[in-house]
Amino acid sequence: MAWLGAGGAMLLALLLALNGYSHHANEMPVSDETNFLFESIWVGDHGGVSGWLGHALRGEYPFDNRTPGMALLGSPFAQRSLDAVRPFRALSAVLAALALLGIYAAAAKAVGHRTALFTAALLAVSNTWTYGAGKIAVEPFVYLPLFVAWLLMAGYWRPRGRWLWAGVALGIWYLFKATALLLLVAMGIAAAVEATQRARRERVSLRAQAVPALHALGWLLLGALLVVWPVLWNNTVAHGNPLHNRNTSFLWLDSYDQRLVNGGGPGLGGYLQTHDAPEIAGRLRDGMLVQGKVLLALFAGPYAAWWFLAAPALFLGIFGTFTDPVRWRKTFTLVFVALVILLFAWWAKLTAIERFTGMLGPILAFEAARGVRRAVRNPWSGWIRSRRRHAGWAALGTLLLLASLGLGLGVRRDGLASPGEALQPAPKYAYLKEWLFVHAVHRQEVCAVTSYFRPNYDLFWLLPPEHKVVLLPPLPSFEEFRAWAAKQQARYLVVELSTWKSRAGVLAPHLADRNPDPRMARFDLPGWKLVDQDPHPPFADYLIYERE
Repeated sequence: MAWLGAGGAMLLALLLALNGYSHHANEMPVSDETNFLFESIWVGDHGGVSGWLGHALRGEYPFDNRTPGMALLGSPFAQRSLDAVRPFRALSAVLAALALLGIYAAAAKAVGHRTALFTAALLAVSNTWTYGAGKIAVEPFVYLPLFVAWLLMAGYWRPRGRWLWAGVALGIWYLFKATALLLLVAMGIAAAVEATQRARRERVSLRAQAVPALHALGWLLLGALLVVWPVLWNNTVAHGNPLHNRNTSFLWLDSYDQRLVNGGGPGLGGYLQTHDAPEIAGRLRDGMLVQGKVLLALFAGPYAAWWFLAAPALFLGIFGTFTDPVRWRKTFTLVFVALVILLFAWWAKLTAIERFTGMLGPILAFEAARGVRRAVRNPWSGWIRSRRRHAGWAALGTLLLLASLGLGLGVRRDGLASPGEALQPAPKYAYLKEWLFVHAVHRQEVCAVTSYFRPNYDLFWLLPPEHKVVLLPPLPSFEEFRAWAAKQQARYLVVELSTWKSRAGVLAPHLADRNPDPRMARFDLPGWKLVDQDPHPPFADYLIYERE
């Protein structure tokens, strides 16, 4: 019945790609999508992949808050035009489909087609996969090298050169997402735990137990270095640290906007000096509550006919991990799951996004399938066990049918039809874009803005590199804003009215109209005069001030 598994996986992959792309093909790019577009434009402007390698060797790759994998893949589509968006999203949809097929193939190779199809069906309809399949993002594609690395390191798959190949998979993961380091840390912790327990149990020296782990670690690192050495070299030359990533400094922020004040976070030492134990514990507690909701979303989504089974599926994943008879696999997997949950529980104070914890989806779906198999092999399940072959494929067929129907019925025809018109921002933001081109590009006048992040407002990646647009940081007072504006030589201030409250310390005391609807707000800013605004009715979504 392997044909059912392979055919089902290919059907799910096709429907996943069509579903994801059709839902987002006609949307304006926002947030991280624009960052990937901007970075891919930089790579394209500097000679593509081969040019990037030369710049990396000289430490000249300028982006330090994400690794360059997606920018390299997207560089063929790079252009400062909205025409680049649809091809890039189509690439993301294809990568998502390939990731699903790859996870199925890896799981089938490791343990069998039934477990592999169960895993693929759970993932294909989850919100993380259907959403990411149509957006410009590294997820869910990055989950494929993650899953392969985990299978190899956990010992489900033991080919010749196992640890070298695990390192290559880990390196590919790191090329797209620096969270690959979590798997390496989990291996170190789990290896130390296992070596200590075995040394006590067998009454041998800890050093003797550590030798095999160090040997495996060496091959693992070698495999990873074969892939990511240019990235590490660039970081070393540019920042003095091969593992440099600006996001690590954000761990110690209380709000994401604080990064705009000094370009980063205060560091662990600075954080501990300004926060006491109850505050730290409260942050972790609140983050863990958020992570509980995020974990439930691993197996739920708008196209999951079994959305009500999200909690049981999550329980089965944890059950499968705890009941693994191989001590190393159990320890290693539990340590990795705990690290991911704790890290993003801490990060939840800044932002809580499903795709962060989504890396656990393939592992827990796989373990859920394994948990079901172990459950039906118990002595009390003899009746089920005697019929499990046919019953198992029947259940998988039903699962496949429900997943396919959910994804297929969710495909939007208008998203797949060849659009007659190119993507265009809403007229009000097209006006702002042209205004910024005139002032921040052609006239080279510094324009401060209150936010980059808003649908139809993420247009700054379309501006050429010499633009003079700067983002207003969360300053505590108007006096500090005056000093900051003078230092930046800002001539204009664009107040985007749906986000001005994040700059309330500067703007709120000067709110002239106390109407609760922010779209009707007006500000009397000493030393600044209103010179332009959103001209489109019924409300102005942004105001433009000039320094007097």
